[in-house]
Amino acid sequence: MGWYQQTTPYTTAVCSLMMALNHLDHSFPLIEETELDIWQQTVVTPTKSASLYALALYAHQHSVPVKVIVGTHEYKFPRYRFQGYKLKEVEIASKVSEMLYKKAQQAGIQIEERVFDFDEPLT
Repeated sequence: MGWYQQTTPYTTAVCSLMMALNHLDHSFPLIEETELDIWQQTVVTPTKSASLYALALYAHQHSVPVKVIVGTHEYKFPRYRFQGYKLKEVEIASKVSEMLYKKAQQAGIQIEERVFDFDEPLT
């Protein structure tokens, strides 16, 4: 798998997806332009974070089988005040996240809501 160092503090998930896509297709470019392009397509504004559902859609568009497992599909950002965001901004991000959730569902991406543990085996 190719390694790529993220260039922003908010593209961690994007860069993880990039490296996974590069592992599956070695021609997938691990460059800053790709990082920023994916981020632009997946960002939940105004919080700057990438949407799990939009990242799943991006992977799905690249023929990667995707299954999303979440504790709850709703956008939660309980410590937003410490990040400098206002409540209205988090409410907007929540609406954007809900729109992306619905798009992922419409694309046929399996989204499972349940309690999970990071140590559980992959299925």
